[in-house]
Amino acid sequence: MSRNIRLFKSTFNAAKKLGFLAVTVTLALLAATAALSTAAFAQQSSYNYGYFVNANTAGFPDADMYVVNPGSTGGTSPSGDLCANIYVFNSVQQMQECCSCKITPDALTTFSLNTNLTSVPILGPSLRTGAIKVVSSAVPSAATSCKNVAGSTYAPSGYLGIWITHVHVANGTFRRPRHHAVM
Repeated sequence: MSRNIRLFKSTFNAAKKLGFLAVTVTLALLAATAALSTAAFAQQSSYNYGYFVNANTAGFPDADMYVVNPGSTGGTSPSGDLCANIYVFNSVQQMQECCSCKITPDALTTFSLNTNLTSVPILGPSLRTGAIKVVSSAVPSAATSCKNVAGSTYAPSGYLGIWITHVHVANGTFRRPRHHAVM
């Protein structure tokens, strides 16, 4: 059995004010959350890095580097296309290789460590360990490819997701740990 309860005018006004206050606080929290989410995305950098081990080593399987364009500069091609400018360094910080590759929005590009990234070092013997840096930039306006961008002057822009597998030996057998995101 239900019955109506009459609220005094002061109680009704207080409830109305509390309801308005709750809506105002909720909207303020939603706005703050949206601002923080935007700020977190804005902190992603055009610069990425990673390392490699056991490259070009007899008996070790090849490792891979994965590059994804999440559409940070636009969700469609060609406006969202980015150049992945890749620099490979040996263990004493000398640049040994560089190249550029166009990555379209939502595309995954895979590079072989042994074949694509460390096969033709500028100096010395084959690379076994080192660092890889990837800088994203816009595709040159007059070009449809990223050819030679890594060896030229460009402005870093956009964001690319980078993952590198690392091949290690555990108890006499090879294991590939899950992919590690490079940020």
